[in-house]
Amino acid sequence: MRPPSPNLGSDSSEDFYVLQKQIFELYNLGKYRKALVLAEKAAERFPEKKHRTTYWRACLCSRLGELDKSIQILKEATRTGLWWDEEGLKLETDLDPVRGRPDFKSFLAECNRLKLAAGAAASPELKVLTPDDYSPREVRALLIALHPRGEDFEDFTRLWRHALSKGVVVALPRSSQPFGSHSRCWDDLARSEKEVVDAYSQLNSSYKLDQEKLILSGFSQGATLAIYLALKRSLPARGFVAIAPASTIIPSHSEEFTSFVKAVKNPDSRGWILVGDQDRFFERINVLHSGMKQNGLESEYVIEKGLGHDYPNDFALKLGRALDFVLR
Repeated sequence: MRPPSPNLGSDSSEDFYVLQKQIFELYNLGKYRKALVLAEKAAERFPEKKHRTTYWRACLCSRLGELDKSIQILKEATRTGLWWDEEGLKLETDLDPVRGRPDFKSFLAECNRLKLAAGAAASPELKVLTPDDYSPREVRALLIALHPRGEDFEDFTRLWRHALSKGVVVALPRSSQPFGSHSRCWDDLARSEKEVVDAYSQLNSSYKLDQEKLILSGFSQGATLAIYLALKRSLPARGFVAIAPASTIIPSHSEEFTSFVKAVKNPDSRGWILVGDQDRFFERINVLHSGMKQNGLESEYVIEKGLGHDYPNDFALKLGRALDFVLR
């Protein structure tokens, strides 16, 4: 199963994110039956999260050897419009027991059909958050936060709203490129660049923004896109904040991104990067950071011990420090 974002919700047992945390704790202990009971409970209590609970239930049933039920859950999901990206499904080891079945292959075909339909209908979106003391008459710094490949946009928004404590306007563009029925990606680089630049133009026409205090930021693929746009000067960014950046924006093009980083001089930019020493991209990010630093980037590089490709538990605190560094 795909790991969740950190639990930054309430401590109430009614909270979805508390249940999510409990489900993954049981899953990591190999207690699949107990995890399934909680997943069924979450599905009943939080129907708006069915894209997530459905996937968990299918994976857990597959782990438990209940293969017919696993397939049934997935096929019923597509009948209601839910779908997942084939690339992610192929990498999902929980589904290995059902992978060779003809009904699983027909499920994949239906996901691809729904993906094509979604791609034809999707358009870029823009969510804007303002601090409690915001006044339209005041000039504010702007943080543009770019979502990762495949994460629930609501979860991403919950995490990045912590930046509001620094008094900045937080803008969250959402890509027009579907990655799942409830998630998107930035795989088409030219299209992604245009959408973020267009979002910035829209923000400039609607808000009073300090033109010298634009920060690009993001997580995973979104973090790498933020680095790219800042170094390329696609936007007049003061710098970037990159949390667990991926090694590339376009899948399977990491060498091209490394070459870009090595070629671009950036004496006027500041960058704040956080990566876990257990992150699968750790070694590549080390190389990328060294290249940026050699080309003049003023940076702060934070290596989080024991962290994989994820947010740190004290993300709100780290984000505040990152913004202070870039804006100082």
